[in-house]
Formats: sequence, structure tokens, C-alpha cells
Amino acid sequence: MSIRNFPLYEDDVEWWLACNEALDANRRYQGTAAGDEAELVAITNDYRMMLGRKALAINDLLVRAARGHSEEMSRMGYFAHESPVPRNATPSDRARNEGYAGSGIGENIARGKVGAQASHDLWLRSPPHHRNILGTDWTEQGTGRSGNGLIGYGELIIVKHSDRMLSAYAHNRKRLVSEGQTVAAGELLAEMGRDERNQALLHFEVRVNGAPQDPMKYLPKR
Repeated sequence: MSIRNFPLYEDDVEWWLACNEALDANRRYQGTAAGDEAELVAITNDYRMMLGRKALAINDLLVRAARGHSEEMSRMGYFAHESPVPRNATPSDRARNEGYAGSGIGENIARGKVGAQASHDLWLRSPPHHRNILGTDWTEQGTGRSGNGLIGYGELIIVKHSDRMLSAYAHNRKRLVSEGQTVAAGELLAEMGRDERNQALLHFEVRVNGAPQDPMKYLPKR
């Protein structure tokens, strides 16, 4: 417990308990959100709590809905909350398609070479997006990206090894696998990207229960 989240008044106890319940759930989170996706959840919760709003728990169904919309916008070349694909028409439709049973869905979207903090800062300067971040009815959130145009990670591939463990490969030039595909050890996943000096780029992470790990412990010995 820190001074930041210690309840000073009796009326704050409910807020404090709700925030800690959400933050504890996020620490135990074993889903697929990684990198900027996970970072944006933490940034959002810090901001909400600073202004007296309750922290939000990560929901992997919402992560998948958000990521799917990002990928669809990138693939189809549009930028909007309304999808031209009938079954994905609204944020609520996309959440339901992933199996989410909650009600009241909100959505903020950003594009271009922006990461988690830059997206958050951009939304703070827009009153409708700012109000959405601070919505009092929200209890859960999910963040997703297509990988394209993100200055921090570029084209991203996440491999789910188990319910606890995933690996991430960033700065790819071209994917060689599709979402949901089963892959085997040694199979090619992507073509590596290059920087402005034409040097090969690769960012590799291993995460267990959402926490970064030393990848050398999981790589085969040479």
C-alpha cells in the first residue's frame, strides 16, 4: 500500500477497494496484451486514479476485439469506429463477436507512428476522447493494435505458447503466418524489417503471466 492509494476518508474505501481489485487482476493477467497494448492499460489506470476514477481490469475478449478492429482498419485502409464489414459494424458488435457479454462499449482509436503514451496524450487533447477515458461506468478495458505504423514495435507477431507464456517478435517487414495459425518450432514467422540505414531489426520478448523474462533462459543452447 502506498500513500497514493491509501484511503484518507471513509467515502474513499469503496473506490480504493475497487481500484486494488482491478490492479490485482491486471497483475495476474495471463492474456495476449503485450508491449504498447499492456502499457496503455497502465497509463489509462494511472490517469483515471489520479482524477478519482476507478481502475479498469484488462479483459482479453476486449483486447481481441480492439486488435481485430485495428488489423481490419489497416488491412482495408480506413480509419473509423464504424466498420464497413456488417458483422463488425460497431464497437459493441466487435466485442460481442469475441464473446464479451458486458454492456456499454466505448472506443478510442489512433493511427500513425504513435505508441501508448503518445496515443493517450493525443486523446487528452480531444474532449470526447478525454471523457471516454474517464467514463464512470467502465469496469474493464482492452487495448489492441495492428502493429503497422507504431514507432516502437512496427509489424508485431505474438506467439502464445501456453496460457501463461507468450513470445513477441517486432519490427517485421512482412508476416508469413496468419492470426490463429498453429506454428511449429523452426517455422518461419516473418521477414525481418530494416531501419533507415538498411540494417536488420528485431525486437524479441518472452513474457510469463504478462511479465517480461530473460529470453536466454528459453532459447536453445548453442
